Amino acid sequence: MVGVFPCFDVNTTLKRGIPVVLLATHETYWNTANMLKPLFLLLCTHFLSVLSTKHVAATSTSSKTDTLRLDLIHQLSSTNVATPRQLEQLLAAALQRAQQPDLAPVVVVGGGLSGLTSALRLLEAGAPVTLVDKRLFWGGNSAKASSGINGGYTTNQKNLGIDDSADQFYEDTMACSGRTNGSLTERLIRRMSDDSQRAVEWIEQYADVELPDVGQLGGHSNARTHRPRNRLAGAAFISGLERAVLKYRKSGLLTVLKGHRMVKLLPVEQTTGKADDLEPEPDQDSSPSPPTGLWDLHLEVVGGSPVTVRASAVVLATGGYANDKGQDGSSLLKEVTPHLMTLRSTNGEFATGDGIKVARELGAGTIDLDMVQVHPTGFSDAPTGFKEDPNNPNSPLVLAAEILRGVGSVLLNSKGERFVNELQTRKFVVEQMKQTGEKQFVLVLPPASASKVEAHVNIYTGKGLLTPVEGLEGVAQYVRTRLHGQSEHIATTFATTTDGTHPVPRNRPTSLPKTGTYHVGVVQPVLHYTMGGLAVDTEGRVMDTSNVPMPGLYGAGEIMGGVSGIVELWNCGIVGLCCCCCCWGWRKSGCCGWLLWLLWMQ
Repeated sequence: MVGVFPCFDVNTTLKRGIPVVLLATHETYWNTANMLKPLFLLLCTHFLSVLSTKHVAATSTSSKTDTLRLDLIHQLSSTNVATPRQLEQLLAAALQRAQQPDLAPVVVVGGGLSGLTSALRLLEAGAPVTLVDKRLFWGGNSAKASSGINGGYTTNQKNLGIDDSADQFYEDTMACSGRTNGSLTERLIRRMSDDSQRAVEWIEQYADVELPDVGQLGGHSNARTHRPRNRLAGAAFISGLERAVLKYRKSGLLTVLKGHRMVKLLPVEQTTGKADDLEPEPDQDSSPSPPTGLWDLHLEVVGGSPVTVRASAVVLATGGYANDKGQDGSSLLKEVTPHLMTLRSTNGEFATGDGIKVARELGAGTIDLDMVQVHPTGFSDAPTGFKEDPNNPNSPLVLAAEILRGVGSVLLNSKGERFVNELQTRKFVVEQMKQTGEKQFVLVLPPASASKVEAHVNIYTGKGLLTPVEGLEGVAQYVRTRLHGQSEHIATTFATTTDGTHPVPRNRPTSLPKTGTYHVGVVQPVLHYTMGGLAVDTEGRVMDTSNVPMPGLYGAGEIMGGVSGIVELWNCGIVGLCCCCCCWGWRKSGCCGWLLWLLWMQ
């Protein structure tokens, strides 16, 4: 086939020093080969990026070629190109935009686990990334996570003789979610469970963290929570991924903007050369074209002047809103769960739902915003050396990790009674706590269990959150002192729990001997995780209020709503953060959906 773009100025192009290849785009072929149109558009993307290399490099830097390629990908995937003439206009417009300065190909907002994972996957694919965080250091709440990451069916499980599967993980999560087949939550859970094995093994490799220990936590039918030995999972993951991401800084692919808070996100205004300016054909619908997918991020800078960053795609990985208690009228917590405003939070004061608020202003849809998880065990005491401000209700409490209960800890009321299966879902445990009428409880870690969570014990005792006591009498005295009760039933509780006759059985047995060193601490229910957020499809694309994907806008991590349903299965937050960012890339979609798929076609 021989043909040319009818409006393509070959002479001008040759004068610019760009080699020209004539492609067959005759109207007859275009109209009769609709089945091949997606492939043709993909070839055009790579064709023009190659042809324009000389021109782009002469006017800017070599990174402009990547900018052009990403721009074309978004235009071709989001614009209704129906004729060769419109295709030529789109390509010409992309060349013009490629000469504009400061166009960051992909901006990832948030430096927690989901943000670092998203950034690393993109950098691996050769995409330049600008990583933005409003704090001066990375990690977010992910750095505090300590119990591990869920996955099935992993190599570590096989080595330990644990019989599990992605299907069983799916069934357990669906049972907790309260959602039906075919719902958005069901589709997200299917994606998460199917990709969880690869998420676990990916983070082992790229964060350089071994996960030899696998435990069974609440709501799970099998042991599938993977954790490092002698290290806390979240801190290990963050430090490892941070090292991996920063390796790309020298090459120029990575730009880091710490201390930059996103306050506004706007689609680029329609101007000359935009895809939406394509001239409609006489017989074509002249309704407005979809957005181009180009964005301007307006950032407030700590100690500096505001800046604006241009992006061809944005990944929102700004986390949840479990400490959004501001009094300026913008509090999401107050808006959706005012009855929880009096509870303390384990989240840092940075967890204010910035990405959700900004995206809602653009017309993004949300789901389950009222689903805010109350965790049963936050330490009531402030860590040693930390002076609490009595006038600041937002200062976070330290979480007593669920792995403590997973390895055998029990919860006692002021009478020394166990009142709940400690391995039930977080929601159920909190409800049983409320039934007692008490506000604080004692967490008791048995002697044989301490060695299984040595890193946790060392950190918590060092911070004064866990206290070592000797034997049953030491635990009884601690209960009397801290909960102001009589602990009169503690001997019976210890005996019946150990021999398996206690009226409230545990999913996994535990032993409470009369002698030996126990570790005890006071805990209370706390705000911990927000299960609601933006409406995001299984490819990571943020959807509007009509469930239509918003071109060039993606969500990752806790900002995604609907993944958990009404109850989050223990420690699915961490695997969700990873699956949505790295495993969806393996399926050649998701983070960032078609963007990564096309990047990997290079």
